Amino acid sequence: MKNMAFVIFLTAFLQAVIWKFNLQKYILIAVPGYLVEGLLAGVGLKIAINFFAMKYEITPALETDAFWNLARIEMMLISLTGLGFFLYLFVRFQYTQPVIPYFVLIIVSMFIAHFMSMPMLHVDDVPLTFSLPLPRFDSALVLFYVFGFALMLAVIDVIEQVMSNAAIEKIDRLKRKCNTNNSLLAI
Repeated sequence: MKNMAFVIFLTAFLQAVIWKFNLQKYILIAVPGYLVEGLLAGVGLKIAINFFAMKYEITPALETDAFWNLARIEMMLISLTGLGFFLYLFVRFQYTQPVIPYFVLIIVSMFIAHFMSMPMLHVDDVPLTFSLPLPRFDSALVLFYVFGFALMLAVIDVIEQVMSNAAIEKIDRLKRKCNTNNSLLAI
């Protein structure tokens, strides 16, 4: 953990190298299309399953014998209202300005989280410090692990970005091509 800032810095640097030399184009050649769909579906399913399990957790002080207590019912109503509001906006703006439902839902969620008590959420205060991501290596083996971990993270992130672009190209009705190099510049 003491080298995590350096790992993040090194990961970003490796992604910049991949972007600069346009190396991601070789990923689409090496990875078949069905793997793209399976990877993205698996990632989405994993996120949904993990999110659902955590979404309705409550602190032990609020735990009762009944699963559907007031805190969980409140969270379920907020979730269903948000889903309904999102679907309404999506149907209304999907052809003209498809980004509106996402931004509205994010802004409304931030407002609700700021002004409503969420008994299942608890965030510890951690002091914020700014410093250079200088590594602290105890041995050459640690340097090898840090570099390998950063390389693995960079490659996985690039693969995910390239595969997402490939999936977007498949579902686009106008059959437009994504510029993966622009996407990598963003990350």
